[in-house]
Amino acid sequence: MVECAVFLRGINVGRTKRVKVSEITQILERHFGNVRPYGRSGNFVLISELGNGRIAGMIEDELEKNLALKIPCVVLTKDELSAVFDNNPFRDASVEQLYFILTSGTASKRTGEWENNGDAAKLLGGCIYLNCKGPYHETKLSNNFFEKELGVVCTARNWNTVSKILNL
Repeated sequence: MVECAVFLRGINVGRTKRVKVSEITQILERHFGNVRPYGRSGNFVLISELGNGRIAGMIEDELEKNLALKIPCVVLTKDELSAVFDNNPFRDASVEQLYFILTSGTASKRTGEWENNGDAAKLLGGCIYLNCKGPYHETKLSNNFFEKELGVVCTARNWNTVSKILNL
């Protein structure tokens, strides 16, 4: 059994895809052990013997079946998430400016760098590290940009959220 972090894309951040975390937790508890949510925007830690891709597929299927919502998800083992956290290339940036854009599957590139209006992003492995000078919702280097650029589902979390999930 492996401890995994689950990141659902796009729930409870706008007017669409509003879902009670308790509903999602109940759905996840039917299939996984020790399910723990963090926050309201689709962050969970759980235990499973399945691989990341199978966990993501099962969660997406169950959420669509039970909630009638298509919610993409990214799954990393806690060890993988710890490595993502530790490999942050923007060591001198303020933690308030740091975002981790996590990707599902294999991106069309394994490395890359982007800049726009003072924001800088670096793709290393399965994570895009974003040093965002202003509010995240104003950056052009967003989930949507990277999904088009790399051909994979992306979901962003700030430094504080990833730090807390690692400690759940």
